[in-house]
Amino acid sequence: MRNADDKLKFDIAAKQLERVLSFIPRSDARVPIILSINLALAFSLMLNSQPLAALTQFQLLFMGAFLLCFALSCLYLFRATLPAIAGGRNSLVYFHEIAGLREADYCGQFIAQTVDEHVNDLLGQVWRNSQIAAQKFRFVEVAMRWLIGETVLWLACLVWIAYHHQALKFS
Repeated sequence: MRNADDKLKFDIAAKQLERVLSFIPRSDARVPIILSINLALAFSLMLNSQPLAALTQFQLLFMGAFLLCFALSCLYLFRATLPAIAGGRNSLVYFHEIAGLREADYCGQFIAQTVDEHVNDLLGQVWRNSQIAAQKFRFVEVAMRWLIGETVLWLACLVWIAYHHQALKFS
């Protein structure tokens, strides 16, 4: 680096990229928790339910709504796990673009770039990874909302099953 300003710009950009990248594992950590709750609700309902032929239309409606919420929650969890990673064209920081280069080409291009070009590349990655992190958090939030609806329907189905089996009496 030629001077202190270049070093400062580089350090700030690198720290900003680290900060943005630190948000991604926070959303990723929520995915298996939500998925576990989804699966526990589905399996407990399946174990306590009657055969489909014995269910009334009203029970089938609640079970269908439950399954819809379950499926949508799982879909958004899947989307949070595999976000759109397109972008970072011609970047010497973005792993997907680097993987498309031969090793010698990557090394040569990296060494040939100026400090300002590298800082711009880092800041481009900050911007793109911010988009990815925001998208992941949005998908996890939507999955949580479907989980809340699923939980309400799960409780309603269990109360209905308990009532049907005379384990719960309303008099």
